Amino acid sequence: MIRFSHGGKREADEPDRAELLRAVIAADPEYWNGVTGMSCVEYAAGPIRQYLYVSLDPGLGYYLQLEYRDHSRIYAHNPAPAGPGPGTIWWGGDETMLPADHFVAPEDAARAIGYFMQTADADPDTEWRLY
Repeated sequence: MIRFSHGGKREADEPDRAELLRAVIAADPEYWNGVTGMSCVEYAAGPIRQYLYVSLDPGLGYYLQLEYRDHSRIYAHNPAPAGPGPGTIWWGGDETMLPADHFVAPEDAARAIGYFMQTADADPDTEWRLY
């Protein structure tokens, strides 16, 4: 089962994948930053429960953090950021600043989110770093 939460509130069980990925590519700051919290795609199947957290900096792109069942975490890394940092996101209700290389382009974020929704794992075409 896939669940999508936005700003700390559950939006949908089994969200429309195409609709969610369109929202990611659109990168509308009003949608992504109109709440004081990150969004989360949860993958739950039997004992597997993994989370992909999503937050947007309108100038740099998306911060993606994948939390595995054992609570280890990785984040998407961009070796060629869209601009100078730091980027600002809402994380756990707090405004947080991160280096520019922690943000990926909307198209890359959509690919990584789509892959996670199918496999509960990190997209192999995205560079990931340990958190």
